Amino acid sequence: MKIAIIGAGFSGLAMAWHFLQSAPNPQITLFDAKGIGGGASGLAAGLLHPFSGAHAKLNWMGREGMASTLKLLKAAAAFAGEELYQQNGILRPAVDEDQVKDYRQCAEKYPETCWLDVQEVQKRVKGIAPFPALWIQDGVAVDCPRYLQALWAICAAAGGEFFPVAIQRLDELKEYDCVVVAAGAALINYPEFQHIALKPLKGQILLLEWPKQVPPLPFPVNSYMYLVMDRSRTLCWAGSTFERNALSEAPDMETAKALILPDVFKLIPDLAHVPVRQCLAGMRAVTSDHKPLYGRFGDKLWGITGLGSKGLLYHAYCAEQLVKEILDTL
Repeated sequence: MKIAIIGAGFSGLAMAWHFLQSAPNPQITLFDAKGIGGGASGLAAGLLHPFSGAHAKLNWMGREGMASTLKLLKAAAAFAGEELYQQNGILRPAVDEDQVKDYRQCAEKYPETCWLDVQEVQKRVKGIAPFPALWIQDGVAVDCPRYLQALWAICAAAGGEFFPVAIQRLDELKEYDCVVVAAGAALINYPEFQHIALKPLKGQILLLEWPKQVPPLPFPVNSYMYLVMDRSRTLCWAGSTFERNALSEAPDMETAKALILPDVFKLIPDLAHVPVRQCLAGMRAVTSDHKPLYGRFGDKLWGITGLGSKGLLYHAYCAEQLVKEILDTL
């Protein structure tokens, strides 16, 4: 079975992995002009838990998605022989009355979470402002670029091929038995998908220097924005913006700083004067109901998109379901 996958981000690589696990003698070829993890997936914060979103409600298929992603994470880490993630928990500070109400309800309803008072929060995170918080005890911090590279390494070792080129028209791939478009927001650039109500959502992140007088965060902090330490523990990623009407995918540091930094300073006052090292940007895809969209779109043509800011949570689960659907059809 010859399978072409357009897109080498979360969804495309998960599709390739699941095909290799399930299909008989598959020949997998990936295409992505931006490279492995070169799009929005490679910029993801790496926060894995099933209570994302403003209200910290249990996400649609959240537990199933987390279990599926952990399965791929473990496989990628074992193959790479290195640590790609840490399951040390995630802290969600409640900085206003709405968050206090929503986060308390979450803590009361779901055993994976609990409510922490101000004293306990400040005990766990030095330098944080006096806010109570929702504690997600099984929350995972993922090094997304390294995870994506390791996932591709598994596929390459099994005979998968990758070409860093753009596919302009889908009829270029007519010799394949199955074509899967996993190109995120770029999926609607193909006429076969232009009927889909898909909205692009620009996300920008900032790389900040971490103050020497403040201990590095022991785990990610996520309120109206997130803070995630990088591998060096001397820098910190802050994000993300949710820009619905952006005309360009290019980074715009001034806009990113205006949208991100006020919430950062509110949470960690000592970050108020640290230098901003870098700004990165990517384009996500969002459906009208904010749920992933995957299925058949034509003869030998399939698509997966609409994961939005929850790509890490949903990519493995949705890819597994779509691969099953494709193999049942073929």
